[in-house]
Amino acid sequence: DFRPLDPLEVGKPCRFEMNIKQADGSPLSADDVALSHTHKIHLLAVDPNLDDYQHLHPEADPLFKGIWRFTLTPRKAGKYKVYLDFIPIRSPRRVLLAASFEVAGQADDFESNHISNLVTEKGRAFRFQITEPEEDGEDTFFTFTAVDENGDDLALKPVMGAFAHVVAFEPSLDGFAHLHPLEYEPPKSADDARYGPLTFSFKSGASGNYRFWAQVKVGEDREESFIPCDLKI
Repeated sequence: DFRPLDPLEVGKPCRFEMNIKQADGSPLSADDVALSHTHKIHLLAVDPNLDDYQHLHPEADPLFKGIWRFTLTPRKAGKYKVYLDFIPIRSPRRVLLAASFEVAGQADDFESNHISNLVTEKGRAFRFQITEPEEDGEDTFFTFTAVDENGDDLALKPVMGAFAHVVAFEPSLDGFAHLHPLEYEPPKSADDARYGPLTFSFKSGASGNYRFWAQVKVGEDREESFIPCDLKI
């Protein structure tokens, strides 16, 4: 059971409430969910043109079991797709639940390849560089780099137990791929940092246009950065 508690408007925070039950009808409490990448539940929300991607972590109600809440501020109009990603204690298998909500207004259509593989902001440059597979069906590899205005590597700090996370969406929003660097070096502490390019592997179910979102925390930034890129596979 997934519902907004406030009016859904562009640019305004909206509280959401979820009532999640397990297969036997019992409520899914915080004690029933394993930690995964430092959190109990990961919530991924994206608008229909893939321009507003948000990664949030719902919190369990301290009194009422099965009730989870989060707050989201939509930046676009249209029907958002929401995915819940978590691992129940009773089973080590990851569970994905899907929901949606609609924000009033005229929604934009997805426009492929309108986001460059180079994103610059605040004197920083983030780049995705793809390596095409030699044969159909093989993995596609790409590197992600983050440098300052002098071309020096930026310090990437831990985000949910890794130095970067990348999520890939296709325009149909039938699902997503969650990718981690192949240079998997678990951070030793919150102050740990990594410099230099990170490599990712992506195997698509079909050829077409995909939007990738990298989630990183740079240096002493308080907030994480979300970097988009369009890739044709």
